[in-house]
Amino acid sequence: MTIQEIVLSSNIVVSLLPSSYGNKVKISPDIIPYSKEGYTIIDERRDLIKLTAINYIQSLEEVPYPEIPVTASDSEKSLILLNLQWLSPRMHLNTWIDNTLVDVLSLLTPKPYPYSNIELRDFSFYDEIIYASITDVGYGYLTADDSIVIIGEFIRHIWIEKEENLTVAFNNISTSLQSIATAISELQLNITVPDGTGGGNGDTGGGDSGSDENNNTGDDDFMPLSIKTSDYTITSNGERIACFTENGDFTITLPANPARGWEVEIIFLAGGNGYNIPVDLNGKNLLRLDEGGGYSLDIESIKLTNENRGGKLIYSDPNWEFYPNSSTSNGVDINLSFSITLVP
Repeated sequence: MTIQEIVLSSNIVVSLLPSSYGNKVKISPDIIPYSKEGYTIIDERRDLIKLTAINYIQSLEEVPYPEIPVTASDSEKSLILLNLQWLSPRMHLNTWIDNTLVDVLSLLTPKPYPYSNIELRDFSFYDEIIYASITDVGYGYLTADDSIVIIGEFIRHIWIEKEENLTVAFNNISTSLQSIATAISELQLNITVPDGTGGGNGDTGGGDSGSDENNNTGDDDFMPLSIKTSDYTITSNGERIACFTENGDFTITLPANPARGWEVEIIFLAGGNGYNIPVDLNGKNLLRLDEGGGYSLDIESIKLTNENRGGKLIYSDPNWEFYPNSSTSNGVDINLSFSITLVP
């Protein structure tokens, strides 16, 4: 089965207000379980990305931006900014995965500006919950004039697999039955038919040596007809193909590596708009009875038409043969069951 990925994306907006004092506020959205008829959910991963905290804190003391000497080294500049961030009047913005603290950011007042933006880390998770909280570190908590708004993008990656329907199940059963039928056919090729001279079971010893009391002539059509409307390659012994040309010509290809005694049947169904069914011999030759009663290998191609409705072919190794052929007692030339083109 093929596994598909479904990607669902939405935006989030979460506010941290004075009323949330001392509490964690969930920033990962509530999940509605995903479902799709005929599919099974295999796995799901969730991402919170492009998270930004918009800082509207006005209650803290304004912090003047430090003057950094032109001659200051990089390490000195870093220390000045670090002291500004962590030694100034501030609040802490904490982010959590479930009950585990994973990050702490310093929140200074944006004064004299109305707000400032602070980037947060991305989160990739499964069933966990992502929280945020504000901590008072000695300079006060959010007042009525303060707020922190967290925005970002929430993405769900969902992997699904199509469930096997009844049609597929029936096809699998059909394939298994076809394999069993093929095995039975191959076993039958090794059975010696009695010569009819015995007297058991009320048999008088006369009659057709290949017939039984149920008038079974040995022509075991043990497989049902399989309807085909497009190109198809026969792969098993005993396949019976019924061709319906509702959409145009298509080709039936004989097995690539048949064994001696393999039998296939190809039939042209009426009502198919008059199209033809070419039969690809797949690199093999086809014997026919010529006018002199001998066998010839002069067939270039064969096909089924409205007038030539097809029939059975038997592989005699290394050639295919029509079955039955014109040597049968009724004298009918079975070659006419197929439209034949001879080698020029």
